[in-house]
Amino acid sequence: MPAIRVRTRPGSAPTPIRKPDGTFYRFELTEPGDRWRAYADEPADLVAELAPWYAAGSAAGRAAARRSIAQRLRAVLQAQLLAFSDAREHTPEQMHALRGTADPAAITVWTTETPLVLIEGAYAPAGLLPRPVAEPPAEILWIDPASDESLLRSLHYLGALVLEELAERTADRS
Repeated sequence: MPAIRVRTRPGSAPTPIRKPDGTFYRFELTEPGDRWRAYADEPADLVAELAPWYAAGSAAGRAAARRSIAQRLRAVLQAQLLAFSDAREHTPEQMHALRGTADPAAITVWTTETPLVLIEGAYAPAGLLPRPVAEPPAEILWIDPASDESLLRSLHYLGALVLEELAERTADRS
């Protein structure tokens, strides 16, 4: 069943949409600008709200689409983080990594205070590349496109969207 999308006004707190039987949908997804919210029981239906062509794809096509979504959002999030940093504090190698132009295998240790955004899958344990480590106060932020739910949860963690699980609510509570 496709997600139900409703327009919202930024800063408003609309009541979550209920199903015809009076229960809440399992998930509520709020777009970063709070212009709309989507409700669904399945994470795939919410990913389809981010990429409308997603639902019609094969399993392999949807996996490729999640990686594509992750790559695009990685670039946006990294650019936002880089905009708030002082480029003079970074080595040329770090700047290549922050701009996404470095060979992923070359990143083994992250030491700068500007967080590095990477995509799960290429690195251990799932991938072949050694997983880079961050030396405090450095931080590596991960986007996980392995499944619909892991993609949404990692984007929530990074602040790219808001994902709330409503399943524990019942029709007689709000």
